[in-house]
Amino acid sequence: MANRYLCFGLAALLSVPGFQALAADHHKSHGPAMKPMKMAASGSCTAQVRFTDAAEGKPGGANYSGPPVAHHGKHAMDMPQMKGAHMDHKARHGGAFFMAPDKMHHLEGIYSERCGFRLFFYNAFTEPVRASRFRAFVRVIPDADDQAETQRFLTPAKDGSVLRANLGSDFSRPFTIEAMVKFPGADAPELFTFKIPAKAPLPAGAIAVRIQNGQVVGKQTVKVKKGDKVHLQWMTDEMVSIHLHGYDIKKMLRPGPGGTQMRFEARATGRFPITSHGFGEAALGEEKKHAHGGHKEKTLLYLEVHPR
Repeated sequence: MANRYLCFGLAALLSVPGFQALAADHHKSHGPAMKPMKMAASGSCTAQVRFTDAAEGKPGGANYSGPPVAHHGKHAMDMPQMKGAHMDHKARHGGAFFMAPDKMHHLEGIYSERCGFRLFFYNAFTEPVRASRFRAFVRVIPDADDQAETQRFLTPAKDGSVLRANLGSDFSRPFTIEAMVKFPGADAPELFTFKIPAKAPLPAGAIAVRIQNGQVVGKQTVKVKKGDKVHLQWMTDEMVSIHLHGYDIKKMLRPGPGGTQMRFEARATGRFPITSHGFGEAALGEEKKHAHGGHKEKTLLYLEVHPR
């Protein structure tokens, strides 16, 4: 399958700088064969990624000059440079997360209709590294027999945060994305497969709340009556930790086709803010914290519970 995949668009492939060697390479994937995507339509295509010189100096970073990690034999954790590596495999942007076969990189794939397909890259310690050193192209395989396959090369964003491509609109969900990724220093590209599921319908009685660019789109207040069974269906373009004050309900919202559900009974009357406690990487771990010191809160929405 990999040989067949590498043959498509050979002439175009040879014309892309840095990809000349790919056409002759034979690829055999060492990682998971397939992962489902969890990214719904996104409102913002600008990723908030924080790069550091320290991260680029560790295994997988641009400035790392130590030995590579062996694929087989000596365990990677025996290397002093890898002490503490691979302890965190949480996706940072709500996508499908992989450890690369070279054991020095991680990657995360995200899809949305508006932003297309995006690949984020991390070092061995799951710290962001710039994507401009990587090369990738994708093939989109629709489930529907009457829809044609699509191929795209991924290009780096200006700030180096991601590799990305607009996949077009000639197909519909569900479909599969096969991504061929060339890691720095590797002789052959690696195959990563992502399943894009069909969109989940909004549950009956649910109130849809959508977050784009760090704020709620549309009405800023949800009005209910005391005793109501409230069901908020949150859709977000970026991972965020939220808190419903007064009811002390905390949720971690992640991008996904079905969103995140918040269910509760409106027992207390009044006007209660729902605040954010960090977006993207800053949101990680926030749902486990009970104190609010040390980070900024931003009101996203108000819940008004009126007497009957």
